[in-house]
Amino acid sequence: MFLWLGRRTSQGLRWCAFAMMPMTVAGVLYVVILRNESFVHDFATFYLIGALAMAGGLGLEGLLARFDGRFQSVASRVLATLAVAGLFVWLGASAVSRAESLRSPFSVLDAEKSEPPGFIPALGRYLGRAFPRGTTILCNFASNDSLDYYSQRDVLNNLMTPADWKAFTADAHTPLGGIIWLGAEHAAEVAASLPPGETCEVTLEGYRFALWRAKTR
Repeated sequence: MFLWLGRRTSQGLRWCAFAMMPMTVAGVLYVVILRNESFVHDFATFYLIGALAMAGGLGLEGLLARFDGRFQSVASRVLATLAVAGLFVWLGASAVSRAESLRSPFSVLDAEKSEPPGFIPALGRYLGRAFPRGTTILCNFASNDSLDYYSQRDVLNNLMTPADWKAFTADAHTPLGGIIWLGAEHAAEVAASLPPGETCEVTLEGYRFALWRAKTR
């Protein structure tokens, strides 16, 4: 509103509006059109940060300009200054708190529960030692490409049911292996439906897994 009201009297405000427009359009379109990506990726709204920061600064300037015209006494000016300083402190504290909440590590087994620090690298390196190069590893949890990086193997994740595993084990052209988190739903059914091969149970960082190596043809 401040930009709209001052667009004819201030060249600076017009330039600010021109600068904010592409950032606003890009951010709003991303959030509105690509709603699924915006839900999955928390950083989607970051595209609006530039425009929101400029709008907040302009709004604060407009508010101070109105206060300056209405309050002439020293006491009122001091109170206004303290209020603005307190607002900045509150905004800074809120920003730090929100940023720290986004710092939480990704969980591969249960998105609602935190996992020990270093669990994903440890699990990935274990898979790299357990399976030779060229092996495709199936798993029944959401590794989100993180295990591919630490294991240096191809990891196919989120195979939650026996039917999901059968789609890859029925006619495999590459060496296959698998790791099943035994705390997941349908884990017992998946383990029971595996083709012939070597299966053993391992415990990593307190989590029980079934490790499967397909029988070589």
